[in-house]
Amino acid sequence: MIQSKHLKDSITLLSKLSFLLTKSDLSLEDKLQDVVLIIAQALGVKKCSLVLKTTDNGFKIVASTGLDVSKEKLQHIDPVKDSKIIRYVIENQEPIVVKTHEDMLKYDLKPKKNYKITSFISAPLIVPGGKFLGVINLTETLSNKPFTDIQSKTILILSNQIAITIENTKLSQQILQDTLIREQLKIAQRVQNSLVPEKYPDKIVDSYGFTIPTFQVGGDYFDISEISEDEVAFILADVSGKGIPASLIMTSFRSYWRALIKTTKSPKKIFEKLNQMLFNDLEKENLFLTCFYGIYNKKKHTLLFGNAGNEFPIFYNSFKSKFTIMNKNNTILGVFPNTKYNTYSKDIQKGDVIFVFSDGVTDFQYLREIDSIKIIKDIYLKNSNKSIKIIVSKIKETLLQKIEGRHSDDLTLIALRF
Repeated sequence: MIQSKHLKDSITLLSKLSFLLTKSDLSLEDKLQDVVLIIAQALGVKKCSLVLKTTDNGFKIVASTGLDVSKEKLQHIDPVKDSKIIRYVIENQEPIVVKTHEDMLKYDLKPKKNYKITSFISAPLIVPGGKFLGVINLTETLSNKPFTDIQSKTILILSNQIAITIENTKLSQQILQDTLIREQLKIAQRVQNSLVPEKYPDKIVDSYGFTIPTFQVGGDYFDISEISEDEVAFILADVSGKGIPASLIMTSFRSYWRALIKTTKSPKKIFEKLNQMLFNDLEKENLFLTCFYGIYNKKKHTLLFGNAGNEFPIFYNSFKSKFTIMNKNNTILGVFPNTKYNTYSKDIQKGDVIFVFSDGVTDFQYLREIDSIKIIKDIYLKNSNKSIKIIVSKIKETLLQKIEGRHSDDLTLIALRF
């Protein structure tokens, strides 16, 4: 039992505990259990429990000592429903200090039959600013006597310190978690950036591309790869979502596509196999995927391509000096498991150019009256004697200036000059 000379030592002890717990590597559950054990020891009580508010605005016993209930059963106890005392403290956000059965009547609490506990204290845990965290409960002193005034005052004083300890611990864990998430996102961003081509097949075509995710990682993907001495395969895909979920789907997509082009070149066959491979993952997440895939044969001067719901590419005919829209299209990927796709063919002349892009590039036309298609055409015509890398970089720079760096969808564009 605490005497007055021990009051300062008890407060100092718990203050040190608060600091140690905030800096500790223990889990929040272990930290709260330590709080309960130290309080019980410092105040000389047999039973102590901590009830905290949950994220769904319920309440849960998160730590205890001396209770004749297993840890598993504690998980299923509703402290508000089972205890009028706790319910009173939550509803009124004020402490209850009971030293006798008569004191219970002051709070309109009728003791149950054979109720043997002589006294108890239940105190609200409120941080500065008024945020209510929960309730701390103490019952049965080691001396089997009612709580003294000093013990009562001590726990009421310390309840604020305990609340601050819990809130600081939660905040420090949240900061740590946020830091870990940021680090993981940086890793994911580096991985995704590594999927973008570093080298382009300049012996066959003059090509370049860019992708700008809305968040640190995104759901757009492109690739331009030499698959033989005369052939280049290129692809642009867009998952309907954004951020981490979309990036995970796109990583799988990239692996599937890379594996498929080693065995088949047909856009029809590749789309049908991709659709089967991705269907379950996309349906589960209520997502879909759009994609444009083409394979250019320099020797035959032909472009085989397929379009699964992607934006129509812009094609520049160098002989006629004219832009056209490649409006061949099929169903998006991941919606129907047995969809059939087509392969389309186009004759190619030296100097022809194709621009392929995701819907993030054209969305500005509807949302901000920015004509992205006109921007692409104008920049090409003014810079047609320059490399595709310079032209695509100018398109990227111009779009970002027009939208002032703000966009709600991933932006991806590739261009190939044959």
